Amino acid sequence: MHWIELRVARFLQTIGDKSYKIPEGLLNKFGEETRAALKSQFEREARGFSLYPSNVGKPLCVLQMDKEHGSGQGLITRNLLGELVEDVVLFLLHASGVKVLSEQEPIKYQIGGIELSGRIDVVVENPKGEIEIYDIKSASEYSFKTKKEQSF
Repeated sequence: MHWIELRVARFLQTIGDKSYKIPEGLLNKFGEETRAALKSQFEREARGFSLYPSNVGKPLCVLQMDKEHGSGQGLITRNLLGELVEDVVLFLLHASGVKVLSEQEPIKYQIGGIELSGRIDVVVENPKGEIEIYDIKSASEYSFKTKKEQSF
């Protein structure tokens, strides 16, 4: 089991006796992030097509369709779910004592004359003092297994 999974599992076991109280700052942070996720998905301004690190690997025909016709309204709920899953995972990391160095860090890269911008979801320090970077994703078990099998 990965060290973060172990840390979160231990944390979840300790709160079973109902003695855990969420620190007010962490509760407020979660509330603010959840509020921001709702606003970003439902009050978004129209934006044109752009390449992002998360869509670079899509087939060219899919990117062309997205550029020509947009990527569809179904993305609002899918993106919202993804943002909420990120919020819950970040909450669990903080609550379980994982040393979070940064989260939602903006990044920009120039590749072949095209600027790609995105975010690093979370940077943590592992128990050995090493820095680890993670991209948080939500997926059904079926989707995860299918993508995993296609990737290897």
